[in-house]
Amino acid sequence: MSENVEMTPGGEVHDEYTETREEYTGSNHSGGEKSCCSSMIGAMIGFLVILGCTYGHYANEKGAVERSELYEHVENTAFLMDSGLNKADYAGKLVHWTTDINIDGADLEDEIVKRPNDTWTITAKCVELNRQVQMYQVCETKTENTVKENGKKVTRTTYSYDSKWSSTVCDSSKFHERSKKYKNKPFNLKFKKWSSKVSVNADNSTKLMLSDDFRDSIDWQNSEKTGLQTPRYISNNLTVDAFENSPEKGDYKIYWNCYGRDKDEVSMLGKINDDASEMVPYTTELRILWSKFETTPLARLTKGALTLAEMVENLRTESKIMLWIIRIVLFVAIIIGSVCVVGPLSYLIDQIPCCGDFLSGIIDFVAGVVGFLWSVFVCVLCWCLVRPWLLLGFGIVLVICIGAVIAYKKMKPKKADI
Repeated sequence: MSENVEMTPGGEVHDEYTETREEYTGSNHSGGEKSCCSSMIGAMIGFLVILGCTYGHYANEKGAVERSELYEHVENTAFLMDSGLNKADYAGKLVHWTTDINIDGADLEDEIVKRPNDTWTITAKCVELNRQVQMYQVCETKTENTVKENGKKVTRTTYSYDSKWSSTVCDSSKFHERSKKYKNKPFNLKFKKWSSKVSVNADNSTKLMLSDDFRDSIDWQNSEKTGLQTPRYISNNLTVDAFENSPEKGDYKIYWNCYGRDKDEVSMLGKINDDASEMVPYTTELRILWSKFETTPLARLTKGALTLAEMVENLRTESKIMLWIIRIVLFVAIIIGSVCVVGPLSYLIDQIPCCGDFLSGIIDFVAGVVGFLWSVFVCVLCWCLVRPWLLLGFGIVLVICIGAVIAYKKMKPKKADI
């Protein structure tokens, strides 16, 4: 380990310690390009992936249509909540509301350790207080590099060991190299969360509580408590303060996130429960022609003043983004699955001397193209199937066309016999 000490004009010492990284490399030789067994297993997995993604296209398109119908329903039926009116008038109804939140109860508190001369007690008034913890520990990184040597594929696996801050446990008992210098201390101080009750004022005299679905949507930092995000350091046994520039193995790095502030303005979309005591998620049953479905729970809370139209438009935008992300993922998965399905054929062709690699690559490319075309076909088909009005329209047009052809044939004058 090397040490670098830098002196500043103020006489302060900044110590920098560089941990020496040790690498252990092993080699694993494979006698062929692929094993026949692995290619067969890959083909079966690829087939299952294609089946699953085919249904996934249907479920994705169906979910997009149902969300679209829900948002149109919300835009047309939601009541605009007025805090000056009696909340009982809105009991059991879908409402849109812009108001301030109230954080009820005592301040949230985290007391990590209390020593005779000082305290590590953190107190904050916020909707949610999260303790974030990282420990200075040795972690293992595994990398693999595969190259061709003498007509064979050689895979070299490298295990690297580095000291770093990590919020997850690096279990030294599972390291490839089990040395004393890699043994980590116990990670006993963990992430923890505290939550407050949240309400909004109703009819100028009483409060309406927010369910957990709304409270958990408050994910913005409390602007008055940003100082809690400055890390603090303490030893593994929680008895001695630690230092950022010279951490010891097992030291903790701790900071806190405080979400939401009392009297923050929010806009909400949801349902007031039947006894007018709580804001809860909204669900209903909608129908598209002959198709009936129950909507997913809607509990929307955003910071600031937003109109009903703005909130619904944000929901529609998010729905479109999610729809396309899932479409792309399914397309890629089907293409990969198609390549896996032809794996055994690709393996056999790969054994041909000289041109095996080239021909195997062509097989994989064609399989990928076929997988892409299949995904396009399935996506278009599912897009039509989940839109009953579209199918009905196609059916009516088809019946009209068939009827027109029949009528034309009947009305067409027959040729006179010569």
